[in-house]
Amino acid sequence: MTLTVNDIIVDAYEVLGVMPSDNYYTQKQMEDGLKLLNYKISLYNASPKAVAYDSILNFNMVVGKMKYVIGNVAGVDPNTVYIINNPPISVKFIDLLKDYIQYPIELTTDTQYYNMMRPTNLSGIPDKAYCQRLLGDQLGSMFVHFFRAPQFAYVVTLKGKFKLSPLLMNAALTSMPDYMQTFLIYETAQQLYFRNRSGNWDEKTAEAHAEVKNVVYGSNDDDLSIETGNPLANVPQSQYNFWNS
Repeated sequence: MTLTVNDIIVDAYEVLGVMPSDNYYTQKQMEDGLKLLNYKISLYNASPKAVAYDSILNFNMVVGKMKYVIGNVAGVDPNTVYIINNPPISVKFIDLLKDYIQYPIELTTDTQYYNMMRPTNLSGIPDKAYCQRLLGDQLGSMFVHFFRAPQFAYVVTLKGKFKLSPLLMNAALTSMPDYMQTFLIYETAQQLYFRNRSGNWDEKTAEAHAEVKNVVYGSNDDDLSIETGNPLANVPQSQYNFWNS
């Protein structure tokens, strides 16, 4: 299930039982939904325990380029390749692929990166990488420095934990798991009801929201990352028929 931000807002209204007039929600209704959705995202991002989700990012290396920055804003360094994407907050593993051969990448520590002697102009198959979140103009972006400049345009597979970023109205949530999309629908619906008094937030809706939120938060208070599985297993069917129809 891949939804757009528009779908999240529309489904949030449908959770509340708010039906559109003439088959369309008004521009103000959609803008209110977007504002409240991004408000909730900003609250989570400000928290020291941000809600994150596991996802995989694929991109192509550029021949001869060892430095890559994954983020929502491009920089100007000619020696760096900028990947415009919601950046990971941590990296679990990186693999390279070429001609059906997979090359695992060893992730190095701060100590290994800053205190290890190594040539900076070697080309070949990268075998190590250092990952670090950036500050300043690239705040929140993920810096990835491969050891050895690639001689081919390898396909990179990066798995990590990704943090929510503010969303635009027509954005497609292609890299966001279904359960995170479900979570955002209920979070937006809750804000629309309690702030705008839109629709009806009844006991069954609150219970369904609690079920989804419990999956996101999990049982470990130190890790709010969303785990794999079916977060809707115990949610009443009537509460999510609207996006399966």
